[in-house]
Amino acid sequence: MSIAPLDFYDTRGLIESLQGADALYNTYWIRFPRDGVTFEQAVENIRVLVQAAESAGVRRIVHISITNASVDSPLPYFRGKGLAEGIVTESGLPRVIIRPTVVFATGDILVSNIA
Repeated sequence: MSIAPLDFYDTRGLIESLQGADALYNTYWIRFPRDGVTFEQAVENIRVLVQAAESAGVRRIVHISITNASVDSPLPYFRGKGLAEGIVTESGLPRVIIRPTVVFATGDILVSNIA
């Protein structure tokens, strides 16, 4: 197994780093907009990554999403996750989409950010 940086502005580099990979385990996402990266940009970044995987000949994608991901959600986090799932599904590559639930405890920042 190898790890490579996600430079979404270097398509050639993404393709090269994915060459020979049997599977792409996509865990990329943002919890909230920050440093100029919005949910919309995160969706586009996933589009770039999936296209790079296709170009590199990756055989399958394991995509980490979340329960209640939906393009119809009024919440940007969940809407973005739904859009990202659509990109993975529309790629035509064999895929598994994992939708874990959110586990949280007192003072957890993730649930507060989503809310």
